[in-house]
Formats: sequence, structure tokens, C-alpha cells
Amino acid sequence: MQSLVISIALVWHEGRLLIARRKAEAHQGLKWEFPGGKVEVTETAEAAVLREVLEETGLSVSSLGERRRIRHDYPERSVELVVFDCRAEHSNARALASEVVRWVEPAELSRYEFPAANRDLIAELVSAPPR
Repeated sequence: MQSLVISIALVWHEGRLLIARRKAEAHQGLKWEFPGGKVEVTETAEAAVLREVLEETGLSVSSLGERRRIRHDYPERSVELVVFDCRAEHSNARALASEVVRWVEPAELSRYEFPAANRDLIAELVSAPPR
């Protein structure tokens, strides 16, 4: 089974989080996600998350550090999500690699369908105070 290390960013701006809706043809298409992507062999998980946020949304963000790691097995692949809290100085995110991006209050996250690997993270964010 394929195993991937994926860095994802909880991009915070004025108490809201940035989420993106995957394109239909993507793995888990049309579900919502946090910006991020595969960690390349030559980079750290933190460098990957900063690169991926810029590539996917056009935002330069600063990392506030690693929050946690999540391991999840899908039928076709295993993933290890390395979750970083990040801060955006502005909210000018663009959907460069997704259908749409949206800024949401953490309490609203349960209204959106995310991949199963995000289930515990979503529950944590919904019940925690905003950053």
C-alpha cells in the first residue's frame, strides 16, 4: 500500500481558518480540505507546508509550529498528516489548485465534508477557542 507524508496548514486570519474544496478529479474529489500537500524528499514538513500554501492559494504565511500528526489508512493509501498552525497577514487567498477557497469560523467546520483523516482534527478545532 502506498504511504504518503502530507503537510497541512491551519491558516489563521482574524480568528478564521482557510479551507478549500478539492476539484472533482482529485483524490476524495469535491471534499473540503486545509491547504497542503506531499512532503518532497528534499524538504522538511514545515518547508513543504509553506510551499504548498503559496502554490495552492497565493498566500505567504508564517508557521506557528507543528500542532500534531495524524496517521490514517484509506483502502488505497496510508497517509501521515503533519498539521501546522500558520498565520496569514491578509485574506487574499485564491483557488489556484482547488475549486474554491473560503474563510470560516472554526465552529462552522462540521458543516463541510472533509476526508476521514481529518475527523479528529475537525472535532478538536470546533470545540477549541480560535487562535
